[in-house]
Amino acid sequence: MPAMARHVTCTAVFVLLERKEKYLFLRRANTGWSDGKLTLPSGHVDQGQTVRQAAAVEALEETGVVIQEEDLEFMFTHYVLDTYVNFYFKARRWEGEPY
Repeated sequence: MPAMARHVTCTAVFVLLERKEKYLFLRRANTGWSDGKLTLPSGHVDQGQTVRQAAAVEALEETGVVIQEEDLEFMFTHYVLDTYVNFYFKARRWEGEPY
């Protein structure tokens, strides 16, 4: 019986920023994927990064806020068949004002 080929998935992170029962969403633009749609701050996990490191970096790059890794509360994982494994975090606190 031939060995089954292993599939390779991409890993992405999403960060929920909540303040006074309001949530921050970004409108996707100039990415070529789902442009115009709303999303949480998000991005890919780069080689050598943990998912928490990637979440903090993406939040900084996309919103300008600084989040310490220990302030990222894991929410859930979403597996998209043979494509992505998405990790969702909620920021318990952060520094700066999102833009």
